[in-house]
Amino acid sequence: MRNFDITDPLIRKLGRASENGELHHSASGVRVNAKCAELRLDVSAEYTTNEPWLAVLLNGTVIARFALPQGRSEIPLFRGMNAEAAKEVTVVRETQAMFGDCIVTVNGFSTEDGGELLPVRERALKIEVIGDSITSAEGAIGSFMEQDWIAAFFSAVNAYPWKLGEKLGADVRVISQSGFGVTCSWDGGKFGALPNFYGQSVLFRDEPHDFASWQPDAVVVNLGTNDSGGGADPDELQAAALAFLRQLRAHNPAAHIVWAVGMLGKPFVPQLEAAVAEFADNCSFLILPEQSFETMGARGHPGARNHEQAADVLAAHLRAIIPKLDQSIIAHSIAVQGNTQRLFRALKRAENDEKLTVVALGDSITAGSLATNNRGYVATLEATLKTRYPNAAVTVINAGYGATDSKYGAFRALRDVLVHNPDIVTVEFINDTDDALYLETYESLVRTLLNAPSAPAVVLLEMAFYDDLRYPDASHDPIARHYELPTVSVASAFRDSNIDRATLSPDGLHPNDLGHRYIAAFTERLFSLATDCGDYALPSPITANRYENGHIEPYRWRGEKRGDTTAFTIRGAVPTIAYMMFTVGGADAEITVDGETSVVSAKFPGGWGDFVALRTLTDAGGEHNVTVTLTDDGAFEILEIMGA
Repeated sequence: MRNFDITDPLIRKLGRASENGELHHSASGVRVNAKCAELRLDVSAEYTTNEPWLAVLLNGTVIARFALPQGRSEIPLFRGMNAEAAKEVTVVRETQAMFGDCIVTVNGFSTEDGGELLPVRERALKIEVIGDSITSAEGAIGSFMEQDWIAAFFSAVNAYPWKLGEKLGADVRVISQSGFGVTCSWDGGKFGALPNFYGQSVLFRDEPHDFASWQPDAVVVNLGTNDSGGGADPDELQAAALAFLRQLRAHNPAAHIVWAVGMLGKPFVPQLEAAVAEFADNCSFLILPEQSFETMGARGHPGARNHEQAADVLAAHLRAIIPKLDQSIIAHSIAVQGNTQRLFRALKRAENDEKLTVVALGDSITAGSLATNNRGYVATLEATLKTRYPNAAVTVINAGYGATDSKYGAFRALRDVLVHNPDIVTVEFINDTDDALYLETYESLVRTLLNAPSAPAVVLLEMAFYDDLRYPDASHDPIARHYELPTVSVASAFRDSNIDRATLSPDGLHPNDLGHRYIAAFTERLFSLATDCGDYALPSPITANRYENGHIEPYRWRGEKRGDTTAFTIRGAVPTIAYMMFTVGGADAEITVDGETSVVSAKFPGGWGDFVALRTLTDAGGEHNVTVTLTDDGAFEILEIMGA
């Protein structure tokens, strides 16, 4: 006999199952990959009225369903099978959470001598489902003639959440309770408002849930039916639905939220649609198929056939929103493996529950342009790191600034990046071009980061134009290779792929949500391949490197009429000003530096929008006296002065 305690990491917990093996919610359970001839389940049950039921699946197919006796039991799940064949075995709680009742705890498993547990395969997606008796699978098993409210008629594996998970290859968590609603229960009781319990790890217990430990790709809400029976006010329900959406987003920043109604009536559709429309943050509304006489189950609730129909509709809806990423594309995304010693050590500290600070420096893509709220690659990477290192102090800072380049990045490095003492810095600047200037500014930026006191790992993210996959390779690639910097590349990832790249970017440059998911996946893969490959040695520069250790000094001035003037002193090897370019109302100005005058225009007529431009005033080092005078009416606004 060989025993495996529930704390064994090879036993996968499903749902909001606790580490001690307690199965509380519908569809919670455990999964093992067992290589043995015989497998037994060690399980305990405590209840008074509503006995818990379990289902057992062998390689995805139900082979048993039974009620648990009181106390602790050892239950054989199978025997006499091929001892050399690995078998995925899943034990699922069929019944919902019961108020103060029906506690199930899996203590572990046992096999014959020589039996073993192997790692359980990972599921590609994570989905959370929130609902009432429909989601709890009340009546999903049993004849439509049966009207008794008993535990035997609950069946999680016959309900749409479980079926949805099987169709999408997803891990699914269920938080549901019969009779509950958005604002009240079926009888109007305010206790039965499920949003009040969402933050609890276990329903009806004041135990906060650790949301960072499991971040879903999608959250499905199926609530509102019981509010109708309870006589909820439509305006109150709409406000409560909107508040619940905000609560869900706060805990699940990157998830797509679907509010689904149907199967057992369609109450409050206008109000729920309005709440989803007002929320408008990576959220959708969906009507599920109504049950019919042929698809009805016990107690007038949807039967297994109606649940199958609902799962089909939900699966099609979610496939269009969160398609599975192509792993072959991800595999080709690393352009330079580089020296990963700094990266390895930073991630190792996080693994040991120490701090991990990541700063993402870049332009509008890093800032998240065209991604819906909290769906940019930086937010997605943050959610992944916090899930992977739940006990570490993970901080991810987005230092993306639209319409900027590595020249501005070199000046911003100290103020916007190194001030945070980062462990990892990602660098992304698609706005650079292939010339000597950007070869120098890119190198200067990289050296500033690598020489910082915190010795951060520097990771390069090379974006590209999606039509022809061009990017500033002549100015960036030599730096990546010379400094042995780990680099991911959109061009490398998609060059030999058959994917329609138009589905990744609406404007050919800025990624949509799917494009950002790929970039996050590229970065995550690079992180996963980091090894301790020996101390990193900083090589000598290959350019004049004049922008290293750039600094920014606060100086703000705006002129609006011809003759408006300002004067200041600026220092550094490459004295530079940052000023606004205006699509409407910009002015020209004369800038005099140490007696030498030139004209600078802040006019960008017919352009795509106002943006920050940089002007290097002289190639001479030292301290310089500068005067700016408007030569016509209009706006000329200086934002910062800088040098290196």
